Amino acid sequence: PTTGAHIVIPDTSSINNCVLDTSRTIGSLTIQTNGTLVGGGNKLIIQSEGDASGGTEHFAVKNDGIVSGNLDLEFTFAGETAADFTGSSGNFQNVKLNASGADVNQVGAATFDGTLIIVANATYDAGNDGLTVAGALTNNGTLTLNGSTVNLGSTSTEAGDVTGSGTFNLDTSTINYHTAGGANFIPSTSANFDTNTSTLNLIGLNGSNRAHNFTFASGNMHNITTSRGAGTDTHTDTLNGNCTITGDLTVGANSNFSTGSRVFTVNGDVDVTGQLISNGSDKPMTFGSLTINSGGTYLATSGTTTIKGNASSSSNLALNIDSNATFTHNSGTILFDGTNTFGGSSYGHFYFGDKTFNNITINASGKFIQPRKSSTTTLDINGDLTITAGQLSNYNNDIIWDIAGDVDVSGTLGITDSTGAYSFGSLTINSGGTYNATSGTTTITDETSGGYGLINSGTYTHNKGKLKIDFNTPNKDAHTIIQVNDLYDLEIDMNASNYEVKFDDTSGNATNILNNLDITQGVFESKDNGDTLTIHGLTRITSNGTFMPDANHDTNKIIHNGLVTNSGTYKINDGTTVKMNGGIRNLGTITVA
Repeated sequence: PTTGAHIVIPDTSSINNCVLDTSRTIGSLTIQTNGTLVGGGNKLIIQSEGDASGGTEHFAVKNDGIVSGNLDLEFTFAGETAADFTGSSGNFQNVKLNASGADVNQVGAATFDGTLIIVANATYDAGNDGLTVAGALTNNGTLTLNGSTVNLGSTSTEAGDVTGSGTFNLDTSTINYHTAGGANFIPSTSANFDTNTSTLNLIGLNGSNRAHNFTFASGNMHNITTSRGAGTDTHTDTLNGNCTITGDLTVGANSNFSTGSRVFTVNGDVDVTGQLISNGSDKPMTFGSLTINSGGTYLATSGTTTIKGNASSSSNLALNIDSNATFTHNSGTILFDGTNTFGGSSYGHFYFGDKTFNNITINASGKFIQPRKSSTTTLDINGDLTITAGQLSNYNNDIIWDIAGDVDVSGTLGITDSTGAYSFGSLTINSGGTYNATSGTTTITDETSGGYGLINSGTYTHNKGKLKIDFNTPNKDAHTIIQVNDLYDLEIDMNASNYEVKFDDTSGNATNILNNLDITQGVFESKDNGDTLTIHGLTRITSNGTFMPDANHDTNKIIHNGLVTNSGTYKINDGTTVKMNGGIRNLGTITVA
C-alpha cells in the first residue's frame, strides 16, 4: 500500500492471505469477516483516524477477520478514533499510541499478544468490554478502563511490568495481574489515579517475589487481592512505597503480602488466609477491620496496628483471629481507634483465639470494645492496656484478663456483671476514668514506675469482687502502695514477710474494706499520718503477715467491725486509735510501739 492509503482486506475466498512484507504507513485498516492479514513480524503505522466503517463513526482499525504472524500497530496521528481489534481469529501483537493527542476508543473486547504503550498526551479508552495484554503495559498518557475486566498475562504466562507516569482511570474495573517474579505493578509516583472502586488481583504463578508501587501523585488503588494462580508454593508481593488502599485487602492462601518498611493503610476490610507480613518494620499499619482466617498469618508491625471499624461482612466484629490462625505481635500495639466509626455501631468486638498481644490501646469515645472468646477464655496481654476513651468490657462475662504490664484507664474498663479473674501488672484509674471490677478477683502483680500498684483518681466500683495484691506468684521483690477509697475484699500476698503494702487515701484520709482483709504474707500499713482504715468484715493475719507496723504514724484510726484473727504480728502505734468491735482471737503477737 501507498503511504496514507485506507486498506481493506475484503471478505472473499479468492484472497486467502494478505502478507505484510515490511512495515508500512497507512491511513486506516479494515479486515472483513473472511479476510486474513499475516504480519510477518512487521508493523502497520496508522497515521489518520480513518473511515474504515464507511459510516459516520471513524475507525482507524476495524477487524472482523483473521490476524496472524506477529503484527504490530502504531498510531501516529492527533485525533479521536475508534478501533475494533478482535476478529474471528488471532490477535495483534504490540500496540502503541505514539502521538500527542492520539485518542483511541476501543470497541468490543481486545487482546494484544505483546505490549500496550501509551505516550504522553495520548489517550486509550478500553471501554467496558474487556482488555487482555500479554506483555508490559506502559501509560504515560491516559488509560481509561471504565467497568472493564483487564487481564495482564494469563494463568500460564507472566505479564510484563505496569509502568508510566500518566493518568489511570480505573473506575469499577477488575485487573487480573499474573506475576511470576519478573513483573511488577510499578506506575510512577507521579502518576495520577482517579477515585475508583476497582479491584487489582495479584495472581502469583510461582514462589518468586515481586515489589509493587501503589503510591501516586493523586488517587489510590481501591481493592487489592492476592491469590495463587498455579502450583502450591507461596509467592510474595511487597510494597516498595508507602501505600493507602481505599477499599479492601484480601490475602489469599499460599500468598504473602509484605509491607516491607512502609506505612500501610487499608480503609476497608483486611481479610487474611495467606500471610500479611511487616518484615519486622516499626511502621504503622491502619486497617478498617482485620480478619485472620484459619491457616492465615499476621506478623504485626513492631509499631502500631490501628483498627478503625467493623468488618462489612460481620456485624460488630472489628478484629477476628481464628484459633487456628497465627498472630505474632512483634512487641507492637493494637489500637482500636473507633471514634465515630465501627459502621455506626456502638460496639466493636474482637475474637482473640488463643493469641497473646503485646499492648492494646482503646481510643473510641462512646464505643464499647468487647473481647470474645473462641477456643480459650483468657485474654493475654504481655505489655500494657491503655484506655484513652471509650469502654473495654467483656462480651462473655467469664473471660479472664491476664495483663502483665500497666493498665491505664481514662475511659471505662470492665462491666458490672463480669465474673472472670483479672490480673494486672498495675492499675491506674485517672480522673474521669472508671473501673468496673469483676465479681471474681482482680489481682495486682506489679507496680508503676512511681511505686503504686493501684491508683484511683476516678471511680472504682468493686462489684463485691476481691482485690489481691500478689507479688508472691510472680516472685517479685518489692514494696507497693494502693490508693483507693472503697474495696470489698482485700488480700495481701507479698514475696516475703517483710515486703510492705501501704494504703494511701489522699481524699478524706479514709479507706473502707467493706468485707474481709486477709494478710497472707507481707506487711499492711498506712502510708501517712491521719489515715483512717475501716474493715467491716473479718481481719485474718497469717503467721507470715504483719498489720500496721509503722511507728512513725501515731494519729491513725483503725476500726475492725468483724473478728480479728491474728496468727502473725499485730502492731499498734503509740497514739493510734484501734477499735475491735468484733473482738480478737490472738494466736500470734500483739505489740504496742
